[in-house]
Amino acid sequence: MYLHLQVNDQELWLGAMRPVALLGRNPTGDLVVNNGYASRRHARIEYRHQQFYLRDDSLNGTFVRLGGTQQVVHVQGEEILLGEWGEISLGCEFEPEPQDVIRFRRTTHLPEDVAAAAQLTATPEEDTMTVVPLARRPMTQVPPELKLAQVLESLVEEIVVILSPEGIVYYHNPVLSQVLGKPLAEVLGQDFLSFVHPDDRQGFVDGYTQALLHNPQPPLTLVGRLQGEERQWRSYSFTVRPLPPTAGMEGLLLTASPPQSSHVPPITTNLIRGRYCIERALATGGFCTTYLGRDTQRPGEPRCVIKRLQLHNQDPQMLATARRLFATEAATLERLGRHDQIPLLLAYLEEEGAFYIIQDFVEGQPLSRELGPGLVWAEMDVVWLLWELLLILDFVQSHKVIHRDVKPDNIIRRTADQKLVLIDFGAVKVLPSALSGQNNQPKGTVAVGTPGYMAPEQAWGQPNLTSDLYSVGVIAVEALTGQSPQMLPKIPNTNQLDWQSQVQCGAELREVLAGLLAADWQRRFPSARSALKKLDALFGPPPRNTNFL
Repeated sequence: MYLHLQVNDQELWLGAMRPVALLGRNPTGDLVVNNGYASRRHARIEYRHQQFYLRDDSLNGTFVRLGGTQQVVHVQGEEILLGEWGEISLGCEFEPEPQDVIRFRRTTHLPEDVAAAAQLTATPEEDTMTVVPLARRPMTQVPPELKLAQVLESLVEEIVVILSPEGIVYYHNPVLSQVLGKPLAEVLGQDFLSFVHPDDRQGFVDGYTQALLHNPQPPLTLVGRLQGEERQWRSYSFTVRPLPPTAGMEGLLLTASPPQSSHVPPITTNLIRGRYCIERALATGGFCTTYLGRDTQRPGEPRCVIKRLQLHNQDPQMLATARRLFATEAATLERLGRHDQIPLLLAYLEEEGAFYIIQDFVEGQPLSRELGPGLVWAEMDVVWLLWELLLILDFVQSHKVIHRDVKPDNIIRRTADQKLVLIDFGAVKVLPSALSGQNNQPKGTVAVGTPGYMAPEQAWGQPNLTSDLYSVGVIAVEALTGQSPQMLPKIPNTNQLDWQSQVQCGAELREVLAGLLAADWQRRFPSARSALKKLDALFGPPPRNTNFL
């Protein structure tokens, strides 16, 4: 999937080959708009999970007119999902004859000249596109606006690479040249991905996007393999940060420790406890890095997921919190992994001061691939979706556990049998009673979850078991409307979703959704089992047998 952007005489194509575009009046941005209202770093568009998201970073906000409904959404400091086509105005509302308006449209194909310039190779289905580096840009010197002295400081002993927002090498130090066995001139202007192992490139693309959009702390860590002059792949752990404001331009700073000897063993030979082999990084969060690995002591060496707790922050309270959450996740998976639609815990161990969770790898695609603009589900398909998710939550709730991050990205449709699998229990909360707060005042905790899918009381730090039911209701509305929760209108003077005006379904399903999405948790179904019984009464038996109805 690609997004075509056009304003005045400028145009831009986004997709796997170029996942981020910076919008504003900064002359070094990707689309320059100088309408008197736009700020230098006004907004950006990010491509992830086959969708395009716009995030406003300005004081005036960004106005988006959706092509299908002509609805105008004012975004300020938030992120929304862009639809099939429409218009974007930076900092001001649309005028009868608007100027400097960015027009966007999603397409499935690139023009031949653009595809050739990007050097794209794709399989018949674009979802399986391989990340291929961009063509080299002729460069004979570091961009003059880049203030190197402000960036490098004490980094001369490390591998240092400075990239443009799309990943072009703007600067690198001699250490990288020694690693690659190439002179400086042959690296400058290249897409850094051209030096990274093909299996590791998607992780770098995702990491670039996270760093540019969110600047997470501690910084992201990306594990990737580089090929030296002996044509051997060697693994390095890169720290990825956005360039500081003093750099004079936007971009990325990558640093990594140089090899301590002439040979660094490939990442695939690093066995944890002499058994679990790390192949490549899948994701990096605030405290954890998740890898795809193999269990070398099981027949066929099946794949597994390896989650590593990494503690850069030495604050004692922060360390204790991180260790507690990690141990809670492991203990929860030990109890819940007996369910067919929850990953099985294989091991929880410590080695050389690092903590690891090893769990089954679920082959499949996230539910987010089935949701989005133009992907409106039939009513009964949504009913079966509710059945399946609520059956999983019923099991989770029977163990007095709140998941706290139920969202499409954390639900995998398993390739083997097309069942849904609930993953990522890193934010779980285990309750001392079946329903937190039913008999006692809920105890405050850290607000954990994903905006849009998070229930109101969860955002206030007082989650209970009905909070996960709210998240399931949001997913159902997203399936019925083809709109993410960020795109759905809000009830005036509140932050509540106005889902009733958007869904097209019968009174029975509306009744169920009302019991899931009530802003006041005391008006929701008290448990997943209660919601399942209502579904059974209104729609008949579920798609698979249950033993409690």
